Amino acid sequence: MEDNIRKLEKELQEVFFIRFNNKDLEEKLKVYHNSKLDELQEVYLAFKDNINSIVSTATIPDIMARGKANLEIFNSIRTQESILSMRDDIDTEDQKKDEKAAANKLHKKVHERFLAERETLKGKNQFRLISAIFLKDLSDSETFEVASKNLLNQCALSTWAAFEIFCRDCFIVLLNKNSQLVENLSAKAELKQKFNLKNIPVQKLIEFDFNLSNSMGTILIENFEFSNLRTIKTIYKTIFTSDDLREKLDDDKLWSLFQRRNLLAHKSGIVDTQYLRSTNESLPLKSKIWTRPNELMEYLELVIETSKEIRMEIENYCA
Repeated sequence: MEDNIRKLEKELQEVFFIRFNNKDLEEKLKVYHNSKLDELQEVYLAFKDNINSIVSTATIPDIMARGKANLEIFNSIRTQESILSMRDDIDTEDQKKDEKAAANKLHKKVHERFLAERETLKGKNQFRLISAIFLKDLSDSETFEVASKNLLNQCALSTWAAFEIFCRDCFIVLLNKNSQLVENLSAKAELKQKFNLKNIPVQKLIEFDFNLSNSMGTILIENFEFSNLRTIKTIYKTIFTSDDLREKLDDDKLWSLFQRRNLLAHKSGIVDTQYLRSTNESLPLKSKIWTRPNELMEYLELVIETSKEIRMEIENYCA
């Protein structure tokens, strides 16, 4: 039986984002709990919350399946215990006088048995089987299958957005803390124009009392588009020299996520020649791109790890 369940679960993992180990996620995100700077703490917590929200959204089908399994098992036990209770107490005066107390007693007994049986091997297998059958029924529905695929695409978009926002907010804090970074960044040809302080409106200067030393990031952010991975790479490779960070920023999967974000955001996921040239993927032109569950997992892990490298560099830089 267990082999059949495992086989079915493996088949379903090609369609749904399921069986995600939340403890592994929590472990990966622990590094974002503390910061030496209050401004960065807000950035880290927002990033952590964004990642958790993405995972919660991606696992909606699995959450539905688990809820279905819990309800079915609980109701089955309740039915059994209700029959036993009726048989034992059918004519007693206590049952007639205090139905509420009897109902509470029954519920407590059912709940205790439910928790106990869920810990047994038989109970665990029953839970897994009901969940898997429920998901299999959903996957057989063309409407729900398409909805699930669109859900994963949206989660891929959100994964890039979480990374983009993290990089953007860190950039603001970095430049606000050290305005001298402007000189280093403006030396890059592709960034030079963005640091043209002559283009700052007078009203903006008045807003900051003509003191830009602690506000450069806040002021200059309007000139930057962090939805472009090239910009992110140029900025963080210029500021930091970490080989680990450079390796993460140059990872093909991050480039793939960036290109997929553009395709999903601007072309509804319909493959065009630009996407094929940029990624070298062998997909039919004008076909619809779908993010597979294992791809989403890879994107999430890479974004978490890349952001961790950025965080480590910032903490050392601002120490």
